[in-house]
Amino acid sequence: LFEKMIEIFGIFLTLLSLTLFFNFPLNYFLLNNISKIRFTHSESFLINIVLNANILLLLSFFQINLNQVFFVFIFGSIFFFIKFFKEYLELINRNIFTILSFIIIFYSISIVLLKKAFLEWDGLAHWFFKSSVYFQGGTYEDLVGLPFDYYPHLGTYIWAFFWKNSLLQIEYYGRLFYVFIFIIAIFTLRHKLTKKFSEFNKDVIIFILILLSSNIFLFGGYQEYFLFFIFFTFSHFFLKFLYVKKVDFYFFPEIFLILTSLCMMWIKQEGFFYYIILNFIFLVHSQISYKKKLIYLFIVATLIIIFYTIKNYYFGDLRFNESFINEETFKNL
Repeated sequence: LFEKMIEIFGIFLTLLSLTLFFNFPLNYFLLNNISKIRFTHSESFLINIVLNANILLLLSFFQINLNQVFFVFIFGSIFFFIKFFKEYLELINRNIFTILSFIIIFYSISIVLLKKAFLEWDGLAHWFFKSSVYFQGGTYEDLVGLPFDYYPHLGTYIWAFFWKNSLLQIEYYGRLFYVFIFIIAIFTLRHKLTKKFSEFNKDVIIFILILLSSNIFLFGGYQEYFLFFIFFTFSHFFLKFLYVKKVDFYFFPEIFLILTSLCMMWIKQEGFFYYIILNFIFLVHSQISYKKKLIYLFIVATLIIIFYTIKNYYFGDLRFNESFINEETFKNL
């Protein structure tokens, strides 16, 4: 019983560490102070998750102490919490029931995950091996030779990151990252609900959405919820930036969308194609100037070249489970 209580307490600490880690570097109040575009608190989390995922992606190619990186971000987040202490108290007071709803939902899914802590097929077949390499202090080069070593690794690196920085360093604590980003994405929809809904009704709607879209099986080491988060974030901010197109905020909206879609390539194999599709959609439908579109296209193409170069250097080619052109290709066409 005592061990189970410690594990449950570990879930609380993981939730706290995830909240602090992704409240940095663009703290909610700092973000709205420097930005000409207004963001909700949930949106600030979406932005920081994407930015930090890209930072961790860069760090994954080097020999880095995961604990040191973790504490740099945590202390940075605590600094901003102290700096905006009064504002945070007011924000918490205004949204206390929403915060409690978030905690209850996170705990509910996490407890189910705790009771069913084993990995599912894909998680055990290859994703876990990548996560273990990083947990033990390895680098990207150490992935060579693992089962499906050519598969993208970003999700497993972040999994290992929070596994390493958890209370008991139990593997499933790292997978709570997927639970966190899934719930954050759904809660971002809350402010989209009209004023005709009471605050309680909004929480009920969010709860139902999460209940209908939760799949404990996919928290068993799969990367689908990370992909869902990136799809959601890209579409959410593409629409948001489209509606505020008259606001000239340098190149931030475009850079952020590129960074968001970039995560796709490094999460799963199909992400390479999603990356191309999402950015193609943006270039076709956005109303930015042709000059900006050319710059955007150049950056997108450069990142593909970098991706190919890295894959080719370590694995001999940009490998996929199936060749681009095969019988199924023509059948589908």
